Amino acid sequence: LTLATPTDLDEDFGYNGDGSIGDTVFYDRDGDEDDGVPDADDVGIPNVDVTIGWTNPTGGDDLAFVVTTDPNGGYSLDGLPYGDYTVTVDPATLPAGTIATYDADGTGTALTSATTLDAITTDDQAQDFAVTGTGSLGDLVWTDDDADETKDTAEFGTDGVVVAIVYTDPTSGLTFSDEVTTDADGGYGFYNIPAGEVAVTVDTGTLPAGSVPTHDLDGIDSPNAVDLTLGPGEE
Repeated sequence: LTLATPTDLDEDFGYNGDGSIGDTVFYDRDGDEDDGVPDADDVGIPNVDVTIGWTNPTGGDDLAFVVTTDPNGGYSLDGLPYGDYTVTVDPATLPAGTIATYDADGTGTALTSATTLDAITTDDQAQDFAVTGTGSLGDLVWTDDDADETKDTAEFGTDGVVVAIVYTDPTSGLTFSDEVTTDADGGYGFYNIPAGEVAVTVDTGTLPAGSVPTHDLDGIDSPNAVDLTLGPGEE
């Protein structure tokens, strides 16, 4: 310090932690998640905001850090000090019409999990969150003998027809595809579907030879295909 600079208020000290927290937010296709390990057909959800909150053990200010999941649903934050944390998924950034099926400390506190970092557990990369949809769609593929667009009593469902969907969530950008085969009565269904845009198509190669379309939900100007918007929990 001198007469010219009698004050120095820039003697700061910065510190970083050596802990980390993270893992995956994913769509649980069959709604049965029990171990935080995605099944082969589960899909990571991108663009989901996850808040990692630290409780300051010194009594100073608590801290909260927000990270966003990558295209595969993964997230991670390092440089964290030891202490108690809560990890919370922002439901507004998830596909609408979903419910929690898994988080690391149980779904009793859905979309929120508690964990602690210390000298023994410096990293917790097992903070998974899984959600599944509450909607469904499906119905019938049938042989419309009189081509009147109505299933008459004497007409029968067509089995063995492959029906496929492509789902897109306008909020997070989650997309996935799936397919099923009609049963002996021509019935089919897709379940645990979140709200969003769904394209439904019939594989014409699995229809009886010589078949031509007589009916679908949005008209046969777009034959063998329907685009629809599924609401939260809509069946």
